[in-house]
Amino acid sequence: STNKVPVSLVCSVPLLNATWDT
Repeated sequence: STNKVPVSLVCSVPLLNATWDT
C-alpha cells in the first residue's frame, strides 16, 4: 500500500528541511 506513508518519514523530511534552511 503506497498510500500509507511512514509517519517518521513525513516528520523527518520537513524537519531536515527546516534544519538545513537555517
